[in-house]
Amino acid sequence: MNHQKTSPVFTHGIRPLLAAAAAAFVLAGCPNPSNPTKTTPGLPPRAREILQDVRKRPLESLIIQADPAAQAVIGSPSSSPKKANILLYITGGPIVNPDIITLDAISVQIAEDPNYARVIVKQEQMIRAQAGAVKPWPLDRVITAEEAEEINLYSAAIVYAVGEKFQQMGHQVSIFSHSFGSFVVPEMLLFYGDTPFKRILITAGRLDMPKAMVQNFFNGKHGGFDLDKDGIASKLILGKSTRREDTDSQIAQAEKQFEISGGFCGPKSRKENPWAAEICTDGKVDENKKTQHINSEWSTFRLITDAEAPRYTTLLQNKLSKVIY
Repeated sequence: MNHQKTSPVFTHGIRPLLAAAAAAFVLAGCPNPSNPTKTTPGLPPRAREILQDVRKRPLESLIIQADPAAQAVIGSPSSSPKKANILLYITGGPIVNPDIITLDAISVQIAEDPNYARVIVKQEQMIRAQAGAVKPWPLDRVITAEEAEEINLYSAAIVYAVGEKFQQMGHQVSIFSHSFGSFVVPEMLLFYGDTPFKRILITAGRLDMPKAMVQNFFNGKHGGFDLDKDGIASKLILGKSTRREDTDSQIAQAEKQFEISGGFCGPKSRKENPWAAEICTDGKVDENKKTQHINSEWSTFRLITDAEAPRYTTLLQNKLSKVIY
């Protein structure tokens, strides 16, 4: 957790990378932020269909990166000289571009160790972006609550299926989740269970979040917590500005700060604001690209809204025996 005075709830994967944990939860009256099936016992038909679909995908297509020990297992699943301890890393974000998540980037959390083999698992929004279904994300609009729900359900099924595939090879599999990944994993537990796994470490976030947070995220606004002297999140802080207002404010500040070196779209500004390259054309802000950028960030907020909607302390009462939280 980011132990600043105010801990931002969602910065991992957008700006800056590898930042504090995501945190949001559903508020009554929010426009259908989650499917009622999440409170219904048993495996809904759509969840079953999604898992069957993911099971058909090659293991390599579900992985961002694997260290040499894990690569050896993947490369020769039927003739591996010894069984491995596989540790799946479930990334935060929600990240859309998997290229920015590498073993080096996560080594501060999971260092190289001869006792286990590290594997970084993809999430569904990454796969859809790479496939061109969204390029690189639903830029022409903000995704709906229903779309967010399906994408997250796929991501949960991917974690389960990757664990299942390694287990079927005879390997021991555990999970380390970070930030947004710490809500994908409870989603997996809720719908698919923990059968393939020996241990599950959930880091950052809460199983039950303040209800007001989710409406902010659904509407494209930030949220976070004030930390007390012990670094414990003690006070809820809800952002008031929208993604568009935040973006316009950041552009205006950069224009003033870097006025003599080309403003927001100038070379010095781009070093501090890498996303400037996404929205600048011929040294000026392209309004269409700016809207696409805002829609992309807002869409990731919708994924957060859905993933953190269920009251996991209630729904997972009998599914936490393997979990270290």
